[in-house]
Amino acid sequence: MKRFTGFCTGVTGAIFLAACAGGTEETTVTENIQQSSYDDINIITENGKGDAYRYSLVYPSVQGLDAGEKVEDEGCSLLNAFIEEAEQAHEEDDAPFTFQSSLEVDAPFDREYISFLTEYEYKVDEAVHRQTSVSFEAETGNRVTLSDVFNEEVDYLGELADLMETKMTAMFGDAVYEDHVKELTQAEPENYESFMLTDHGLIFAYNRGEWTREYFGAPVVLLPYEDLASVLDSDFAETAGVEIPEEMGESAAENGSFPEEPPAELEENGQEAENGNREEDNDGEEGNGHGSENGEDGNGSGENGNGDAAENGDDTGSSGGTSTTSETLGIGNAPASDGAPRVALTFDDGPDPDLTPVLLDHLDDFGARATFYVIGSYTQSYPHIVEETFSRGHEIGNHTWSHPDLTTLGEEEIEHELTSTSDVIEQVTGERPVTFRPPYGAISGRVHTMTDKPEVRWTVDSRDWQAGSTQEIVDRVLPHVHDGAVILLHDIHPRSIDAARIILEELSAQGYEFVTISELYSLN
Repeated sequence: MKRFTGFCTGVTGAIFLAACAGGTEETTVTENIQQSSYDDINIITENGKGDAYRYSLVYPSVQGLDAGEKVEDEGCSLLNAFIEEAEQAHEEDDAPFTFQSSLEVDAPFDREYISFLTEYEYKVDEAVHRQTSVSFEAETGNRVTLSDVFNEEVDYLGELADLMETKMTAMFGDAVYEDHVKELTQAEPENYESFMLTDHGLIFAYNRGEWTREYFGAPVVLLPYEDLASVLDSDFAETAGVEIPEEMGESAAENGSFPEEPPAELEENGQEAENGNREEDNDGEEGNGHGSENGEDGNGSGENGNGDAAENGDDTGSSGGTSTTSETLGIGNAPASDGAPRVALTFDDGPDPDLTPVLLDHLDDFGARATFYVIGSYTQSYPHIVEETFSRGHEIGNHTWSHPDLTTLGEEEIEHELTSTSDVIEQVTGERPVTFRPPYGAISGRVHTMTDKPEVRWTVDSRDWQAGSTQEIVDRVLPHVHDGAVILLHDIHPRSIDAARIILEELSAQGYEFVTISELYSLN
């Protein structure tokens, strides 16, 4: 499964009637066609601009089927709503409003199905975020329904409701909105009819803030087929390679086929999951090759997020300290401070040769220590920046080698992403990283079990990749800071560096102490 992300840029091209864009303004449009991992599926990125707006709409084109058109129609509808709002709200000297989107594609079970997960985000009067998932039969192009997957002779909706509520609560604990979770997990077909089929389970995608605190980004929940075995349709179970229990009539939750606390799975934005999503960590950035975790984390990505390292047993991550194997940190579970309130500033997707040194000087000015979740390939390119960061007392964490969605990779690829990054960090600093943050905050059971490092999320998501100004970042952070907060920023945007200094000034005046993740959670 691969994510394709569109970025709003100053596009150039002929003025013509765009495939999607409506409104009253002339729209300048360019179109880019990219080959997906599947020969008959192309990814179309339509970039457009008018005086009042910039947009980037990503959608699939599937040879011989209209499945891509159905996804495109959904995106066009939302885009045109954005354009109408933008034209009405825009004033002459205003910066243009922006619309961004991303797309994930999968073709599970040897391409018997085609699945898509789409994410759209824009802000005019208020922020709008939509995330949807859908699956089609590859042969016919028909949409896959609940009756295609589940045995209608048993109470599959009841089992889905029980498992989903358990999973949501296990993912975010006290950070969920209990009333919203109960409403969204009721045993009603409309709560479960949109899903993405994968080789490992069903993915259900939700909007940012729909049932968990907004700073966690756009959550994505994976329900493994094994946990649904007692209610699957027999033909589908055979396709998925899942054995159906003999006692079909019993409740799976009652007979023990569902774990009480399911393993950590896909989260976003950020990411923002970083989304919270899927955030830069909301990683969904501007075309600089970085990425953002909340389902929003950079070019070709989109993050809201959190991470790992399975590194064949030799990547232990630290020399001594509290045992925290596979623990999830940065979700509001920091121990209370006995003295001054503490906060952990975290910066993802660097190092940046121009911006990171400026940020280091800002941190020095306030006697602040921070944690930098670095990209392995950038660390290899700019080792002197990482060495200087470490020498000034900051913590260096693992953010993978190339910022992929780890849940879409095989075990060897995951191991390479994590081990190579830990190796280069050790070469530069002399120490292996203690913690890991997954791109986009995307975690599956397989990724979770492969790492021996704590997976670090955040409690305050700046969504700086998306913000239009320094002040917007500051306003997203300061009202949500608390003792033990983990703040997600990126050291690859000039506005983020400026915002970091203001945040340092304000929180210093409030008596906060700035510590690393390892200090906050007593890992050393």
